[in-house]
Amino acid sequence: MDFLGLRTLTVIKDAIKLVKESKGVEVEFDKDMKDPKAYKLWQEGKSMGIFQFESAGMTKFMKELKPDCLEDIIAGVSLYRPRTNGSNPKIHTKQTKPRTRSIHTSKLRANIERNLWMHGVPRTSNANS
Repeated sequence: MDFLGLRTLTVIKDAIKLVKESKGVEVEFDKDMKDPKAYKLWQEGKSMGIFQFESAGMTKFMKELKPDCLEDIIAGVSLYRPRTNGSNPKIHTKQTKPRTRSIHTSKLRANIERNLWMHGVPRTSNANS
């Protein structure tokens, strides 16, 4: 059993090498995960073949979550994986239907603002910026 998706990583590495050898094209990854097109794929449920994202339940959850930054992806995996029976159905609605909250300490804002949506606080800026 390939618990960590290492076989998939090897396939990707081999595919990149074959593309370069056969087509002379250098394939580059968005290491910073800032490409909006990548997040659009998760938002549309196009995650077949992506380790931990290809199950029907996870695909549905990510479509509802509508991730638009790496922190959303991390939170999505963290929130979905422990739940086995849909026991936390409200969490994804907090991003799309936020409550208003204020942070009184400006020093804290920079450190926690990216993940406030999980607590129902609207984003003040795009996390990809």
